[in-house]
Amino acid sequence: AGRPEGQGEASDAGLRTIGDLARLDLATGEVTGGPPALQTLLSGLDPKFPLPVVIVQHMPKAFTGPFARRLSGLCPLEIKEAETGDMLQPGRGFVAPGGSHLVLQPERGGL
Repeated sequence: AGRPEGQGEASDAGLRTIGDLARLDLATGEVTGGPPALQTLLSGLDPKFPLPVVIVQHMPKAFTGPFARRLSGLCPLEIKEAETGDMLQPGRGFVAPGGSHLVLQPERGGL
């Protein structure tokens, strides 16, 4: 989806403060056929990407761990299957486990 008319740049409206760190998150949701598009998106990011990346891919539980490891091997970012207590960090990606909801806990800066 494109940006609404008149919004050429990111605005402060999307910023949240966690501790002393003001940041945006990159979140994407994918469906069947999404993995190739996701791989293209992630492989184009700079290894020093300044934001955490949260990925929700419609997949069975047994596939999301291997999928995260595959993405991590193909992309410049470290990507892993999300676990309770993971802390969102710039340049790291987290794949939601299959069959689970992913809850962001902004007060803790993590999952």
